[in-house]
Amino acid sequence: MKKIVVLSDLHLVPDGELSFGIDTHSRVAAAVARIATLHADAAAVVIAGDIADHGSPAAYARFAALRAQMPVPILATLGNHDDREAYLTLFPADQNDETGKADHVIDLPTHRVVILDTHLPGSPEGALSQTQLDWLTRCLDAAKDRAAAIILHHNPADLRLRTDAIRLRDASALTDILRRHGRVELMLSGHVHMPTAGSFHGIPFATLGGNHFAVFPTLLDCPVPVEFDRIFREGPAHYAVLLFDSAGVRVHFESYDDRHRVLPIEAFRKILLPPSGAGH
Repeated sequence: MKKIVVLSDLHLVPDGELSFGIDTHSRVAAAVARIATLHADAAAVVIAGDIADHGSPAAYARFAALRAQMPVPILATLGNHDDREAYLTLFPADQNDETGKADHVIDLPTHRVVILDTHLPGSPEGALSQTQLDWLTRCLDAAKDRAAAIILHHNPADLRLRTDAIRLRDASALTDILRRHGRVELMLSGHVHMPTAGSFHGIPFATLGGNHFAVFPTLLDCPVPVEFDRIFREGPAHYAVLLFDSAGVRVHFESYDDRHRVLPIEAFRKILLPPSGAGH
């Protein structure tokens, strides 16, 4: 059995800063220490996007220091909060020369794991270019003898949540390719700051909450909506442990910060509501 650990939504900020009152750096440090203790036998650690909170070079410098402490090989891709140019300045080897993005492949005895860069500059939504889709097709065609798994930042699936407005664009282009392969056993993404699981066009998927604040699921068709002032939570912070063998893939969520305090809504109004007096 082979293991991959997936971290997402680190949202690192420059030294001395917090993100929505959360010390994201200390959380990542706790995750690194826990992985080093419990999962040093992993084949890889994957960072599934939103490494920095605002794409700042100082945040990526802090990530570089944390990355150096990891005893397991790291593969990272980008999310909507990232800045590709700033990131690749420090980590040029993470760019795939065929796609021009931070796309990667991990080959395990029973599975091919493909990591996709869904960062779309200037947009909270995610996207895959035609070049990436063609590359993915070749990757999967070359692995017909094995099952496959996909790791990306933006969720392809419609979760019936408010965050569906900023999920992966044209998800059908991705799922059409995955369905043609026939043995895609998991799509795992971050982005939504909550764990979910299900199937999308016949393909199993899961999302992980990640390192940043957690979001209480507020279903669009819930007859008794959760109070808006209570949907943002301090945690828990967790990573996903993926276990692969000939029988399939298992997903375990392992918390490294269990706090679940409700965060003050005032910190979030500026990102959720238009400025006072702004037009609609």
